[in-house]
Amino acid sequence: MQSAIDAVAALLSSDANADKSAEELATEIVLGIFDAVGRSFKQPPPPLEVGLVYSFPWSSSALSLVWQQGDLRWFVGRSSEYGLMHSRPADHVSLTWRRLSRAAFTGPGSDAYIVGDWVQVHGAKAHRYKVVATAGTTALLEGPRGTFTAFPFKELDKGFRFYRKRERTSHDAQRDE
Repeated sequence: MQSAIDAVAALLSSDANADKSAEELATEIVLGIFDAVGRSFKQPPPPLEVGLVYSFPWSSSALSLVWQQGDLRWFVGRSSEYGLMHSRPADHVSLTWRRLSRAAFTGPGSDAYIVGDWVQVHGAKAHRYKVVATAGTTALLEGPRGTFTAFPFKELDKGFRFYRKRERTSHDAQRDE
């Protein structure tokens, strides 16, 4: 541990680094840390696929990849109420050091909310959210402007005060096509 601290101190005080910005030095340090941690990950990283469970050096629990659209991914852990939205490409340093986990996939835990359901905030049509994925006791919602947010079922179930489930209409079906 002390040798790592000495290496960072030497890097920061080196005359060769006097022309580097703080961001460049920070990037060098962080990449060095990921490189040191990643030495235990000998094999190339597995592909990021919905339905698989991954271990990351920055997470204490295994994370299930529940949903992805382009570079936007929603990971959910067993004890997670909201999950983790990740919006970086698969080759980004935070995803590079991944490996498959033997933990069970965190799939849908209830039929209370299913993909395609709609929920509304305070009954206002402008605040409708579409359920795009569920995992455990959490739903991922797509908002009216294409934004995504996750909410635990217990928050969604609070009823009219916050959200209420709304039955799909023929208008919703037409809009989805």
